[in-house]
Amino acid sequence: MVSIKSLTNWKNSPAPSISTPTLTKATLTITAEPTDTFITTVGWGDGNRGVVFVNGFNLGRFSGIGPCKTLYIPAPLLNQGDNTVSRFVIISINVTQLSNRVIKFVFFF
Repeated sequence: MVSIKSLTNWKNSPAPSISTPTLTKATLTITAEPTDTFITTVGWGDGNRGVVFVNGFNLGRFSGIGPCKTLYIPAPLLNQGDNTVSRFVIISINVTQLSNRVIKFVFFF
């Protein structure tokens, strides 16, 4: 069973304009043995586009308009303890929507 202790240090990077890229980072702490999981991009803004990294590994691109709404994270990419999750938004259509976004994970047991 996977037990997530916390997702901390999630800092919002306010973008001064639509064309300015932003980088946000968070720490995901896993207390048990990591398992395969997914990160969902639902709620990150309909027109936003970018890439997601976990522990320096590029998981792939995301787009608020789809078609993909989740990115797969293989268990070997995750560490027991602290993991760094980074989101690099290249195109941000609605900058004000980014200020309250949340990273959500989907675990399968």
